[in-house]
Amino acid sequence: MSKSFINNAKYVNWSQLIIMKSKRRLFYSVLIVLFLIMFFGVCSNKESHYSVPDFTLTDIFGNDVNLYTILRKGPVLIVCWTLWAKMGIEELDALLSYNNELDSMDITVLAISEDSRSSVPSILPFATEHKWIYHYWILLDTTRTFVNLYNIQAIPTTIAIDREGEIFFNYPGYKLDDEKFIIDTLKAVLLGDN
Repeated sequence: MSKSFINNAKYVNWSQLIIMKSKRRLFYSVLIVLFLIMFFGVCSNKESHYSVPDFTLTDIFGNDVNLYTILRKGPVLIVCWTLWAKMGIEELDALLSYNNELDSMDITVLAISEDSRSSVPSILPFATEHKWIYHYWILLDTTRTFVNLYNIQAIPTTIAIDREGEIFFNYPGYKLDDEKFIIDTLKAVLLGDN
C-alpha cells in the first residue's frame, strides 16, 4: 500500500469519527432538549387538571393566597361574605362550632370578603373579634376577581371544592341551621357518610 493511501484512510476514518461524534452529540442534545421541554411542560401544567378557575387574592395580613396551592393540601370551603351582609357573618360564626369536623376532613376554609377597599381597615378587627382569624383564611376581593370568576350572584355564597378541583357544592344565601346541611354534605361527599 502506498503511503498516500494510508494517510487518506486515516483522514477518512478521523473525519468519519468526527462526523459520528457530531451526530451523536446532536442526537443527545436534541434528546436533552426534548426531555427538558416535556419536564417543564408537565411541571408548569401539573394543576391544569383542576376544573375550577384559579385565583390569587391577598389575605388580611398582606400575603398572596393561591387556590391551586391550597387545593394541593386538600378540599376547600369558600364562604363569600361582606361586613354589611348579616347572613354571611352569621354563617361564618355558625361554622366555627364545626371546626373539629372541618379539620378532620382536612378542609381549608376561605372567608372571602367582597368589601370595598375603603372597608379593608375594618376587616381585621372584625375578624379578630369574631375569632375567624384563628380558623379561617380571610381573603380580600376588592377587585371582584373571585365574584366574576365564579359568577357569584348572592352574598353569602358557599362553595365546596374537592381535592381534584371539582365544585361539588354551590349554595347561595344562608338561613339559620344551614351550617348543619353544609357539614352533612361535606361529610357525605368527602368521607362517604350518609
